[in-house]
Amino acid sequence: MADFRRIMAVLIITVLFTVFVFSLNEAVNPNPDWDDFCDTNERPVKPYVYNAERNFSCPDISETLQEDKDACKEIHGDIQWETDFDGCPIAWKCEICQYEYEQAQSQFKFWTFLIAAVLGLVAVAIGIWLPASKNPLNEWVGTGFLFGGLMTLFIGTGLYFSDFLSWLRPIVILLELILVIFIAYKKLNIKKKK
Repeated sequence: MADFRRIMAVLIITVLFTVFVFSLNEAVNPNPDWDDFCDTNERPVKPYVYNAERNFSCPDISETLQEDKDACKEIHGDIQWETDFDGCPIAWKCEICQYEYEQAQSQFKFWTFLIAAVLGLVAVAIGIWLPASKNPLNEWVGTGFLFGGLMTLFIGTGLYFSDFLSWLRPIVILLELILVIFIAYKKLNIKKKK
């Protein structure tokens, strides 16, 4: 029965610590909302449909705007066309809201990674150095913090992994691997001493 209680205590501490870190992150570092960057009230573009009875076609204005399109692309914008009633393009604007949203999302994931890494490492340190010899309950709590810290660190890394510079990805994974190996040796050495 004691093993079941120990497993449950470790599991609950692990999950609650991880949820605590990410809810704290959301409280101090809110996830950007797409609606804050892009206008959702814009009139949707009506696609042009060829009408054979009227023998009607839209004028081709794409050639005349190539310089403006290139300038918009340089600032990471997308061309948004305004159309007339028939769906023909009559005007356009350079919309950079998607790029701004992606930049804000990347910054959010970066801060999430930093908060998860710092708090995860603190939990790992608590888990390693909590003196189990003074109270057997400390071993349960320490193991819960240890696993919770590792889970938090791994989830934070996973969220930001695609935004890391390509040369930084293997370094971060190597550091986390070294941490896990260190923890394994530290915990195994504690068990051997008993």
